[in-house]
Amino acid sequence: VPRGRSLGVTQFLPQDDRRNYPRSYLIERLAVALGGRTGEEVALGEITSGAENDLKEATKLARRMVTEWGMGEKTGVVAYELDGENPFLHQQLVGEPGRIYSEATAERVDAEVERLLDHAHQQARTVLSEHRAALERLAQALLQEEVLEREQVLSIIGGDQVARKSARGIEGADGKPTAGVEH
Repeated sequence: VPRGRSLGVTQFLPQDDRRNYPRSYLIERLAVALGGRTGEEVALGEITSGAENDLKEATKLARRMVTEWGMGEKTGVVAYELDGENPFLHQQLVGEPGRIYSEATAERVDAEVERLLDHAHQQARTVLSEHRAALERLAQALLQEEVLEREQVLSIIGGDQVARKSARGIEGADGKPTAGVEH
């Protein structure tokens, strides 16, 4: 039984004070964030409004990749956002939102954000389609338990081999897990 407005949520384990993420990790994180919505498509053949928060978070991350970290393929190595600072004094004083780039650049940024999200969506669809049986087992477990811990998820989707492989894929240089998923 869902509680509150959220019908499900993707949560990542804390990163301690980590501030440096490889682009490949962030792209995988986008795919994970879109997993709930994509799972609906794969399992039900239709989407619902239940993935609202995950969509917002994925979009926010993709936009940061492009505008703050210079990770857009077509937008170049440029930081378009300056930590919320607006270089125009008037807009700072009256608190009006503004951007420091042209409409053409805004369109390129939007297109790059959309491209990143589309790529992540396709990646999630491929994984979920290939592992449809695991998706069904996970859905049944969530219907029974509502909340699952990382270890439970790993056990449900494929046992020890998947758990070891998954843990290796999300460990940091220090050997500690850097991300996990709970729905």
